[in-house]
Amino acid sequence: MGRPLRIVEVGDTVHVFNRTAHLEPVFNTTARKQIAVDIYKRAQEKFDFELHSFIIMDNHVHIVITITNEEHSISKIMHWINMMIAKRMNVEIERVGPFWNERFRSVQVYSFPKLNLYIGYNPVRKKFCKYPGNFEYSSYLKYFNSDFDFPLKITYHPEFLQL
Repeated sequence: MGRPLRIVEVGDTVHVFNRTAHLEPVFNTTARKQIAVDIYKRAQEKFDFELHSFIIMDNHVHIVITITNEEHSISKIMHWINMMIAKRMNVEIERVGPFWNERFRSVQVYSFPKLNLYIGYNPVRKKFCKYPGNFEYSSYLKYFNSDFDFPLKITYHPEFLQL
C-alpha cells in the first residue's frame, strides 16, 4: 500500500520536521548549520511560501510554513530543500547514502503560539542554552525583538499578530 497523499492547500500552515539518518548530530557546527540556512534562503527565493518559525538542532530541523502558491506544494518545496541539504551535507561530512532518516513529516498547524513555544524551547530542553532566545539558529527571538537580524525572512504568523 502506498503512502497517503499530503493534502495541503494554499493558505494552510504546516509544521514540517525532519530527522537526520540514525539521528546523527551532523548539524553540530556553525558551518554545517549555515549550509542548511543558506539552502532555506535559496528556497525562499525559488518557491512561494511564508516561513513563520525555524530551528536547526544538531540532528533535526523544524519549520513552520504557509503555502502561498498552488504550484509550489509542500512536497515540491521540501523535496528540493531536503535534496539540496543532503547533497551539500554528504559532501561536507564525506559520506554517501541517505542523509535523512525518513521522509519529512508534516502536520497542519491549529495553534501557532503553542507550537512556536515548543519549537523555540527545543534547545533549552536539550540543554544547549538556558533561554530560547540565546540559540542562534532559531527564529524564536524574532518574535520578541522585531529588530533581530535573522538570516531568513520570517513572516509573523497571523495568530501571533492577534495576541
